[in-house]
Amino acid sequence: MLLQKDNIRHLMESQWKVIGIHFGFILFILLLGLIWIEANVALAGNIEVKKDQGQWHKADSVELVYGQEVQLKVKKVEGSRIRWYQIIPDINKRYNNAVWPWLPNAYQWKGFDKIKYHKKHLVEYDNQWQINPFIGQPKREAEINFNSLNSSLWEYIKRRMWPIDLQAVGFGQPYLGSFWYGVEIEKDGRLITTTSIEHSDNRGLSPKVFRVSIKKGNDLLGNLTGYFNVPAVFGSTPYQVRNYIGVDCADVLMAAYCHAKNIAVEKDYNVAMLTSKFPKVVKANMDFGVPDKNIQWGKDIKPGDFIAVRHSSNAQFIHIGALYDDANNDGLLNGTDIVLHAGPDPLHFSTLDSGAFDGTIVILRPTENEK
Repeated sequence: MLLQKDNIRHLMESQWKVIGIHFGFILFILLLGLIWIEANVALAGNIEVKKDQGQWHKADSVELVYGQEVQLKVKKVEGSRIRWYQIIPDINKRYNNAVWPWLPNAYQWKGFDKIKYHKKHLVEYDNQWQINPFIGQPKREAEINFNSLNSSLWEYIKRRMWPIDLQAVGFGQPYLGSFWYGVEIEKDGRLITTTSIEHSDNRGLSPKVFRVSIKKGNDLLGNLTGYFNVPAVFGSTPYQVRNYIGVDCADVLMAAYCHAKNIAVEKDYNVAMLTSKFPKVVKANMDFGVPDKNIQWGKDIKPGDFIAVRHSSNAQFIHIGALYDDANNDGLLNGTDIVLHAGPDPLHFSTLDSGAFDGTIVILRPTENEK
């Protein structure tokens, strides 16, 4: 009798072991299925990019010269819904990590200013796994909607500035500069997103947020236009500059300079450092954009030269920009000519008669050997 009970017990234990093995195997298969689903959805959340006729590849950013085509895609997951959105920084706000130059304790570090962002749902791309967000780029000057001013100077500027949109609202540029994108994929009540606003830190948007930077060319001025739509941050750091998070007047010029020379942005710069770094080709006093002596385009200065100013109330040079164009084509530097600069506002164009460079100016030649 005792032997029979032992046999029954052993038989039941064996059966439970078999049941346990089968149950464990079923759980393992279910777990693998869940992992496979999660992996596929997560993989779909990685943005791939193709430039012109190149190969698709995963990246955190892509840089283009205006006119090149770019396409974005994510891996398709059956039975799911997809939403594309654009992440837009608030560039109409002035940010400062350091105390403004016109305040007591000027230039003193105060800590990272909080940059504001918002997401814009791109409804036209709902449930599309592959998109070309710049398919509507104007291919000709005539397609750009400029302000209708009956001025020969304005018409000249339109031709020379293309593809800059001079009617853009605020400081944003729709065709040139940096643009950030994200994806949301929803399947069976679960939501997977690419890196987004939520992954920002005190320095600003994560570099893992997918970025498209479109520039007008590969020279210094061309690379500079890739920084349109980037917030102005006085006292920006090299991390913020090289990741297109925020720039000030000196750092944005050095970023363009480094990009043109294909070297890394590793150092923080201020205006005084740049006036010591590059050769000075002209020095003058300027009032309402008019220098106190003739300065000739092509002979004394050229597009891409830096112009730094020291206002009468300041002991040092405090602002700097890049000479962009002899707008009225008279061959002389004067108030109608155009400078591209940042600070305290984001990168933008100004005519010299706006007064931003009134004072003592020096013009620097960054394309020559620096000191």
